[in-house]
Amino acid sequence: MNTVQLFLLAYLTGLTVAGLFSAVAEALTRQPVGFREPFVSQDSILASLAVTGLGGPAMLLNDTLAAWHAGAFSSAGLAGVVALVNAWALALGIVTMEAVSALVF
Repeated sequence: MNTVQLFLLAYLTGLTVAGLFSAVAEALTRQPVGFREPFVSQDSILASLAVTGLGGPAMLLNDTLAAWHAGAFSSAGLAGVVALVNAWALALGIVTMEAVSALVF
């Protein structure tokens, strides 16, 4: 597999993990995922870090789009957040692929 294919596989893996995690979290809590209770809490920092690590791209995009629709966020800021969400999804995909590779091989 060449570098471009690995890059795309990692990116799509990260999007899939974030999407699946966010969909399950939304189904369980009946709330959109975001950086607020019950997804992030000062009482359980480790659980909050795990939730943020796995569902962070969707959480960040949900909160940013809500602020943008309310007029509290600029279009340039939204473009920057979209770039950050894509980078986060790529990083999540790399970590996921490495974890699966370590477990399987």
